[in-house]
Amino acid sequence: MKKLRNLNRGIILFIVLIIGFGGYIVYDNIRFKKEKPAIEKVVTEYFEQIGEMNLLPEQYRKVGEPVPREIIQKKIEDNIKIIDQYWTKDLDTDYRTKEDMKTELKRLFENQQLGNNKIQDATCGVKKVSGIKKTSPNGATATVEFFLSLELQQNAEFYNGTWWLNTANDGYVSENGSDTQQLGTYQTTMTLTLEVTRVRGEWKISSTGGGYSSGNTTFIPATDDTATVE
Repeated sequence: MKKLRNLNRGIILFIVLIIGFGGYIVYDNIRFKKEKPAIEKVVTEYFEQIGEMNLLPEQYRKVGEPVPREIIQKKIEDNIKIIDQYWTKDLDTDYRTKEDMKTELKRLFENQQLGNNKIQDATCGVKKVSGIKKTSPNGATATVEFFLSLELQQNAEFYNGTWWLNTANDGYVSENGSDTQQLGTYQTTMTLTLEVTRVRGEWKISSTGGGYSSGNTTFIPATDDTATVE
């Protein structure tokens, strides 16, 4: 009889634990659901600034003319402020992170100081933020789909929100760049999976390491079909 009572107590305790755990899961899911708008907001706000992050002040966009060092440095500092506002250090990985974004954007504008590869105009619009999933007590993933349009030389380097600089003619940019100088408009729709982390109650981007894809990519030459830069 005593063994039976002990067995019953064990079963009851197990049931209580299961109910308690199930209740916590339900509560945690409800709480995280309330966090999703904040995640969507930080992702949307950051990606809608990507166009502007590629641009020098309008008076310094003329191809072939060098840009004063102080203008380049000011642009680099402005971009660092944006990254610091929306990004945090990745707690799980050491790639495609906040520091990688700073490094690539710094390289973008240091190259432009030489007078080459100026971007004439750039806009970025977020279509949707979806697939927000919790991955840890303070971590989640989210997928952003956005449209990027740039007026530039085909070989001009630009930042598209991933983890490297791109060009309109061959995608990835090596240290030596490329030499296709056709002027035109580059447009692409991209889907990128992000990692986000909650830091002191605020959600921030921590990595673009979740993979990306692009579609509907076009390069439309300038109306003057022979428009190039010597």
